[in-house]
Amino acid sequence: MYSSLAVRKEVLLLVIRQIMKGIDSCNRFLFWVVGISIIFATFLVFLDVILRYLFRTVTTFGYDLSIWMTAVIALIGGGYITLIREHIRVDIIYLKLSEKGQNIINLIVYMMILFLAVIMIGYGFERVAFYFDKGSVAMSGFNIYIWIKWLIVPISGIFLGMQAASEFIKDSYFLKTGQKMILDPVKSIGTGNDADEQERGRNDEWM
Repeated sequence: MYSSLAVRKEVLLLVIRQIMKGIDSCNRFLFWVVGISIIFATFLVFLDVILRYLFRTVTTFGYDLSIWMTAVIALIGGGYITLIREHIRVDIIYLKLSEKGQNIINLIVYMMILFLAVIMIGYGFERVAFYFDKGSVAMSGFNIYIWIKWLIVPISGIFLGMQAASEFIKDSYFLKTGQKMILDPVKSIGTGNDADEQERGRNDEWM
């Protein structure tokens, strides 16, 4: 029989877990956004090359839009890279550490990523507000308000920061309990156990 405190801990952990799953899903979706952006940017460059070679002309919007797509690719992908843990690190040292040591390093890295995300959000919204007040419009062919272009910076910072916070909580949970907070759904296939049921069975070990 659970005590009222244990029940509250269980409910809290379930809510946290669902929020983190939602964050993971958002950044997995953004992976497809990045992929589509790469295809679109490649098409724009290819189109301009063909037009320049065959007709001695280029589109009025291709250069500007391809640069914007490049920014989308570089910034939006940060959250997904953090999710799959492919961010830059010195693997020759990291891989020699124990699993606990690796988790401690991860926590430090995620704090640094969170700091970067805060800067991106703050500075990004500052530039958005600045260009929104001025009403500036890009004059390089693709006539779009500059503040719309700058929105990619704070939006990327939000998704990056949420993913870094989610990974920080996951690794903190592992250090405390020795178990993963969210099971890999791929690895759980074929085991005969439901991942959520396994996770719920560990709720009282948190906090």
